[in-house]
Amino acid sequence: DYEVSYKATLLVGSALQLHFRVSEGGGYYMIDMWPGYEAPPGEEPGHPATLISMRKAGAGGVDHLNKKPFPFKMNVEYDFRVVAIGSALSCYINGVMVNEVSHDMFRNGGIGLNMWHTTTAKYRDLKVRHIR
Repeated sequence: DYEVSYKATLLVGSALQLHFRVSEGGGYYMIDMWPGYEAPPGEEPGHPATLISMRKAGAGGVDHLNKKPFPFKMNVEYDFRVVAIGSALSCYINGVMVNEVSHDMFRNGGIGLNMWHTTTAKYRDLKVRHIR
């Protein structure tokens, strides 16, 4: 169980990600910050233009666990905090809970910061605090 906090600014591109509970088998959870998100064909329409998504990745691909709107802006620094305690997974931005799910596929593992394709971003003040 742990808490990950960091500050991030998206300068150019499409997505910021935090991978957490990254297992040795390759599975993990991720928080995706997607400015300009549009629902692909076959997915429910009407998603907001900006999205914070809690996802899981494993051998079967990547699945959304929960998607929430978020008024994300480019070139603005955001204070992220992700808390993983047991099956409770929560994401806070600027001190406000923006997404939470209960899922227990991955119970431990490391972290990683990721960006999509030609994304340019600034990350700073990365901290990991073990809980319990």
